[in-house]
Amino acid sequence: MRAKTAFPDRSRLQRQDHRASLRIRHRLFLIAADVGVRMTGSRRTLDRELLAATAHAARPGERFWLPAPRVLRWLGASLCVNLPACTVQRGLRDWMRDGERAFHCDAFFLGAGDWSDISYPLADNAIVCEARELRAAGMAFRNTASYRDYVKRMQAGRAIRRNRVCLDRVEKIDRYFAQFVALFESIQALGVRPHRELGGRAARFKAIAPGRRWLAEFFERDIGVAVGPGGELYKLPGGQHRMAIALALDLPVVPVQVRLVHQDWLAPLMANSASSAGDALVAAVRRLQQPCPTCSVPTQ
Repeated sequence: MRAKTAFPDRSRLQRQDHRASLRIRHRLFLIAADVGVRMTGSRRTLDRELLAATAHAARPGERFWLPAPRVLRWLGASLCVNLPACTVQRGLRDWMRDGERAFHCDAFFLGAGDWSDISYPLADNAIVCEARELRAAGMAFRNTASYRDYVKRMQAGRAIRRNRVCLDRVEKIDRYFAQFVALFESIQALGVRPHRELGGRAARFKAIAPGRRWLAEFFERDIGVAVGPGGELYKLPGGQHRMAIALALDLPVVPVQVRLVHQDWLAPLMANSASSAGDALVAAVRRLQQPCPTCSVPTQ
């Protein structure tokens, strides 16, 4: 059974309305799952849930299960690793459908089935292309094809949205690219920094750039990745600009958090481990942290 994109046949306005509704439901789902695990969960409970979830993969039906907050509550910090940017070459689409269920791809921690039609090459991502164009243009963003395309879209009444802001005026487009350039130059100088080093949400709110919605900043986390059936890595939605810049610069060290794994990758590792299910998961994630053979800087 394959998961599908959530709404491939809807008009642009219908997709926007549907996304807004799904986004609210997704946030409520995550809040309810987080409250539930705080009230009733434990690390021992998580071990049992991981074993039950991997066993469930052999049954027909839904292909994604085990709410992500139930795992991240107890293991979140242990699932953060440093990886070379070049090891993440594909991304998972944000919204998808599993049977009658439409959901965001970071709602669940365990997945199964075929992911080929819900993934895409990161090289085709618009923001990755923007980052590469900025580097090639020496940060002169008005000389890039992406900037000219944004202006044409705005003039045609088809303004694009970035960071929850509709770029329907030239001033907004300029501000978006100026912020992109500032982030690019910061990462070029300092690298991608883990969120734990940024002082928490309160400190980040004080530094929100003009024109950036506070809600976008509130839900910012480390770049999320998923582990596919063969151990290949997929970028999850969020942190698009940071990952795009990391790819454009071919950074040897990028802090990420594993927030979704395929049961074909996890189940054998748990079966061959003498430790608990949670410890086996953490050990498997740590083994992903390998130096890139083409990079001179190790990921450890």
